[in-house]
Amino acid sequence: MALCLVRRANRDGHTMRSFEIPAIGACMLAEDTDEHREIFGREGEAVVYFATTAAMVEKLSWLLTCGEERARLAAAAHRLITGGGHAYKDRLLAMLGAVGAGG
Repeated sequence: MALCLVRRANRDGHTMRSFEIPAIGACMLAEDTDEHREIFGREGEAVVYFATTAAMVEKLSWLLTCGEERARLAAAAHRLITGGGHAYKDRLLAMLGAVGAGG
């Protein structure tokens, strides 16, 4: 299990941990952001989301009791990140493409 927080002060919708956690095969409880949902899909497809501290504690407690669901989520997120163009190389190429396109 790993908790994935974003820096709201920076208006982040994801961080590098958003990719690193699934890449190492951990089940991720992610802060609910538009970017996280764009990357990981609906709740329960590859990750579980939280929007409040109370929801975070509730969902973490639930996940800790559900070993099979943790394993399924971890495997789904791992497949998505490692096979979906989200490796460091892919992210760097996207950034360089944006720079080359004048962005």
